[in-house]
Amino acid sequence: MTKAARRIAFLDDSHTVRVVLKNVLTEAGHEPFGCETWDELEQVVATTELDLVLLDVQMPGISGPPIAYVLKKRHPTLKVVFVSDADETMLRRLTAETGADGYIRKSYDGGEMADAIGRYLNGPSQDGESA
Repeated sequence: MTKAARRIAFLDDSHTVRVVLKNVLTEAGHEPFGCETWDELEQVVATTELDLVLLDVQMPGISGPPIAYVLKKRHPTLKVVFVSDADETMLRRLTAETGADGYIRKSYDGGEMADAIGRYLNGPSQDGESA
């Protein structure tokens, strides 16, 4: 029996990261929505029933933490998770401050990323995850 595809949006300013995340999510059987800007992500959130949003922490202009805060205020049940290679202490602090559901460490191992994302899709909100 196959699992239903989950709809996952992600926001990252790096084209390479967007391509990698799209491939990882597609291979895991999910429906990915890659976004380069906050405006693009807002449009996807407004028009698509999502299961998860993945946010880069550091981007030019508006970064992940204020976006996470806005998304959680507007859509409290939407799972929002940071994806970053930043220090775990900082990621835990940002998660607590913004109301995000946790974080995943960026990894070049697609299987590790897929597993970490799957834990957020299949389980309760967590304080953090290290992929």
